[in-house]
Amino acid sequence: MTEATSEASTERSIEHQVVEQSKKRRVLKTHRNSVDESNKEAHQEVKLQPDFEEEEETLTTDSLKDILDVSKLPPPSNDEPQDLDAEKVYQNGSESQKNKGKRPEGAPPSNHEPSATLYITNFVRPLTLPAVRALLEQYGVIEYFWMNKIKSHCYVKFESVESAVITRNSLWNVKWPPETGRSLVLDFFNFEKALEAINQEEAKQNATRSRAPSKTTINRTEEEEAPRQNVSFIPLENLFNKTTATPSLYYKPLPREEAEAKMQEMAKKRRRS
Repeated sequence: MTEATSEASTERSIEHQVVEQSKKRRVLKTHRNSVDESNKEAHQEVKLQPDFEEEEETLTTDSLKDILDVSKLPPPSNDEPQDLDAEKVYQNGSESQKNKGKRPEGAPPSNHEPSATLYITNFVRPLTLPAVRALLEQYGVIEYFWMNKIKSHCYVKFESVESAVITRNSLWNVKWPPETGRSLVLDFFNFEKALEAINQEEAKQNATRSRAPSKTTINRTEEEEAPRQNVSFIPLENLFNKTTATPSLYYKPLPREEAEAKMQEMAKKRRRS
């Protein structure tokens, strides 16, 4: 018994020693880790401190002058900021929105000298003369206006040359009517030559009208040329047989042979069907 108890006590003492040593090792390991982390933080602080000091030393006014060319910078302005008129700003903004997407005004140079008379082409129907006049009257007072029958071109004379110039610059290459029209082409024209051209066109229109005879004149000439004959009136009762029932139906009887032949043809068609 004494030997067994002594062995058990020795085993316990050994186990106790092993446990104590393991605890000591854990404590030493945690202590070493904490010491290493503190050394690393201290080393980083020491390493960062000189860099920060260098940056502070380099970013000075003299260094900035060397980097930036101060002579090229604009001088400071002593003018006070101007007060903006809100109404003018709104009007300018609305005008820019209206003019957005529009063609800039102005027409190419004309081959003729500026005058108060314009020759306008590229009109396309449907359109009305009052609508064309209303379009042109926006730019000045009209003294004379003429448009051809098919409404493809017109001549217009304004009260002043300025009105004609404004009209040409404003309506050049403008699509009118907006939905179905084509781009208008305008050019200056001499008023006397315009009247001559108008007279020539109207003379051609009158000539074509006189050359084309109407249906009534054709019928009258045929009646006059046809010889008159005395034709007696023959009543229908003398030419055809008439039914007693009203309204009366006139008919002409066929010979018996023709009637029988037609009856046979009708019978054949019925059999086929």
